[in-house]
Amino acid sequence: MFLGDWLGRRALLTPDKVALIDATRGNRPITYRQWNQAANRSAQLLRTLGAGKGDLVAILAHNCVEFLDAWFACGKLGAILQTLNWRLTPRELVELIRDAGPKVLVHGPEFVDQVRGLREAGLESVTRLALDADARAFPNDRRFRTIVAMMSVTGLAMRPRRRSSSAGTTPGSSATRGGRPGLPKGPF
Repeated sequence: MFLGDWLGRRALLTPDKVALIDATRGNRPITYRQWNQAANRSAQLLRTLGAGKGDLVAILAHNCVEFLDAWFACGKLGAILQTLNWRLTPRELVELIRDAGPKVLVHGPEFVDQVRGLREAGLESVTRLALDADARAFPNDRRFRTIVAMMSVTGLAMRPRRRSSSAGTTPGSSATRGGRPGLPKGPF
């Protein structure tokens, strides 16, 4: 059994079968092979930014193909995807991020103002990764789509983890629970 790499297994079984239709880019079909390659490149990018097994990668974005790439990339690394509620204020997000301590914050173009608000609220230590190259919150934010597109798939294949006695001890995603008075609580 391939733990944490369902997509890699699917790409081995049906590499040329269409897995997704990217409605944001002209209904472009994406095969399991293409999607797995993108997730492998995303995993390599997250690894170069310091994310590894057991580390949190926070994401503040609406649904998109890159969101799924980040999710599967975390699975390949053994990292944990922390989805952030886009309805929260920057102040509330700062508390969640400080509490959880993610290595990387991935953000969509719709949330540039919230990410700028995080910095104004005193959160500067987390590495920011913009999903859209044209929608970075700050000039030094890394660009997810651009970097992943430039990375070669060769040599980046993530080795699937097979079940062992210690397998299954790293969760694949993190949720947050209700907050203490005035502030949301972190992951549980």
